[in-house]
Parts: sequence; structure tokens; C-alpha cells
Amino acid sequence: MADLKYAGRVAETAVTYGATGGAGMGDIFLSGAIDTDHSAFSAKFADGDLIPVSVYGGGKWLEIEGTYNLGANSISRTTFRDSSTGVNLALSGTMTVLCGWGAADARAMIRNDRAQSFNATQKNQALANVGGVGTDSAQSLSGAQKDQASVNIGTVRAVRVQKFVYTGIAQTYTPDPNLLYAIAEGIAGGGGGAGVPGPGASQITVGGGGQAGSYARRLLTAVQIGASQTATVGNGGNGGSGAANGSTGGSTSLGSLLSAGGGGGGATMGAGAGIYAIQGGSGGVATVGDVLVHGEPGLPGIGVYPMITGGQGGSSNFGAGGAAVVAVGVASNGNSAPGFGGGGSGSGSASAGGGGTGGSGGSGLLVITEFCSK
Repeated sequence: MADLKYAGRVAETAVTYGATGGAGMGDIFLSGAIDTDHSAFSAKFADGDLIPVSVYGGGKWLEIEGTYNLGANSISRTTFRDSSTGVNLALSGTMTVLCGWGAADARAMIRNDRAQSFNATQKNQALANVGGVGTDSAQSLSGAQKDQASVNIGTVRAVRVQKFVYTGIAQTYTPDPNLLYAIAEGIAGGGGGAGVPGPGASQITVGGGGQAGSYARRLLTAVQIGASQTATVGNGGNGGSGAANGSTGGSTSLGSLLSAGGGGGGATMGAGAGIYAIQGGSGGVATVGDVLVHGEPGLPGIGVYPMITGGQGGSSNFGAGGAAVVAVGVASNGNSAPGFGGGGSGSGSASAGGGGTGGSGGSGLLVITEFCSK
């Protein structure tokens, strides 16, 4: 059997049915007036094309496949049957015919109340017929035809997820072959917490927490994604060691379609007496996407001799930052972020307790949720 041929924006509103062989037999002669929204069948179809046909007449809806005869301007069909009983239908006179529509066009016309010559009941039934493809209840369609119809009307029949984590090597995202559209979400790597130098007696030193990685989200069509895209996931920034700031986290991106910048590292401070505070990491931003969220800044490191508090790391959309450290009269290293994209916490030291190392930021994450036709 030849493939069904679809062409949008085709309809006639008054068609004569000729019964040439008894009940349920004959051709549909396309002699009616064409409404203003559509074009003639001869402008869309070639002689011998197999096309889908929906017919309303005699209180019955018919959904069939017919062969277009260009010379006679007719659609040939051996029998017409009631879809509920299987009994041949005897139709005559003028009927409403929709032929060769893409189902998305039909649905839009019906929902916008522009399907001409349809009463309210007919419009509701037509919507149910189109919806039947998505629920696998469309009658007289093979599995392959239902799959193709799902693509034509954009019906989502399966949702899949692809996830990419930091590996240190290039990765490739290849979309599902049945992809309709996807939502891509990326978290960049979190910034590292600051290290601190060793203080002298009666001195303190503290470090700020690292900023969380920024977040980007974008809705993408299969056409935008294409055959594949490069998936880049940022690593978390290293915690500073001794008198060093934390490192900035790595960026996460999906080709040029999505981009989220890494979180900034926490700042360190020199040793001193009295009350001290130093800022946490900041500055990392998302730049490409429908939704762009800057990473939460790291909290400042604060000290009042002999107590020190290393700044807590910022938390991301997908994970917590490193917990703040608190110590009295000793050195304490920062905590690494336990979640994707979280910032590491800063370190601190007091009373000749030696230097400290900040916690590392959490690595990023790229999640692509795919909405597929099957």
C-alpha cells in the first residue's frame, strides 16, 4: 500500500456522493464550493495519491483512505462502513468532507471554532478523533500510522532523561530519534572555599565560602538541537590552601544553546587580632537560556578572637553548599560541597593553630528531559 499523503489547509464544504454500486459503494465527487481558508484538492494532490478522508453525512462520521482521481476530481473508495458496527453505509446527497489535513491543522481549526459546517457535537467528536491518536485508540490505524500521526500532531507518548556529570573529557549529547522537544537544565561547578594562613599567638584568620554555580534552563525543539550537541559540565573549584582564595568553578553548557557560569571562589584574609570578616565568593552568572539564575553567594568568614567561623558555601538549585566550620583556638579546614554545584566552605584558624584549606565546590550537572512521539 502506498503511503498516505497529507497536505494541510485543504477542505470543501459541499460534496456530492454518487452511489454507483449499492449501499456503501461509490465515489466522492469534489464539486462543492471551497471555503476561504483552504485550497482546491487539485492544487495539493497528484492523480493516484492515497489520502486520508473524513466525511460527515446522513448523521454518520466516516474516516477512510481514498485514491484521488485528478481527471474526475473525485476520491474513490469501494465501501464506506460505520466505524462502530462495521455495517456498510448508504450515503447520498451533499456531505461535509475534510481531506488530506495534517491533524494539527484540523485540531487548531476545530478548537478555534473555525471548522465550517460543523455543529457543536460534530466539533467535539472531531476533537475526540484527533485525541485518539495520543491515547492509541484511533481506529483503523496501524501502529506505524499512529506513530506517524503522533509526530504530525506533536503528541508526547514518552518522556526520557539524559544526564551528564563532570568526567574531565568531552561528551556528546545525541537526542532520542523520536524527539519532539526537550528541556535542558544546567548547573555550573561551585566555587571553592578560601584557605587561611597560620596566625600568630592571640591572632585569628578566616576565609569566605565559595559561590554556588549558576543555573540555566531552556526549552528546545528537535530542529534547534539537530543531530547532536557538545555537552560540557564544569568541575567544582578547588579550595584555597594557606593564604589563597578558592578557585572559580567550571562552566556548564550545551553547545551554544545553553550556558551557565561557575561560582566564584571565597576570599582569604591575613592574620590579625580583634574582629575580622571577609566576603564569600560571587560573580558567577548564567548567560544563555530561557531561565537564568545566578549562583547563591558564599557567606563571609567571621572571627572574634579566639573563635572563628569559615563562611558557608552557597547552595545551588541541585545541591547544598559546604557547611560552615566553627572552631575556638585551633585551625579548621573548610567542608566540600555535598551537592551538584554547591560552593565549598571557607577555613579558619586561631592562636597559632596553623594554616587551613578551604572546601572544594561541587561539580556541575546537565540534565536534558526529552519529550518524544514514541
